[in-house]
Amino acid sequence: MIKKTLLLNKNVNIGNYAKLTQFLKNVSKGHVSKKSSVLTREDILKFLRQAPNHEYLLVKVALIFGIYGGCRRQELCDMLISDVEDRGEVIVVTIPQTKTDK
Repeated sequence: MIKKTLLLNKNVNIGNYAKLTQFLKNVSKGHVSKKSSVLTREDILKFLRQAPNHEYLLVKVALIFGIYGGCRRQELCDMLISDVEDRGEVIVVTIPQTKTDK
């Protein structure tokens, strides 16, 4: 991961440095990466039903857009109130400049 990060961010290929590569391998022996907690469908539905709207309404909306709408984190951050249009029977949401539609 560090190799890819340095290559992308600093344009440095540490694969060219054998001693550094060996050092990083030795240091990382025995390292166990942490697994991220994953929300189950039941967890999501429980939160949407039980969390009080006056406190968690924004989080609920972001959760619905993110999971059920398939929005990426940056798309949620870039979204404005003007991107949401109430047409009576339906609500139309325009997702701002998506990653795949640059």
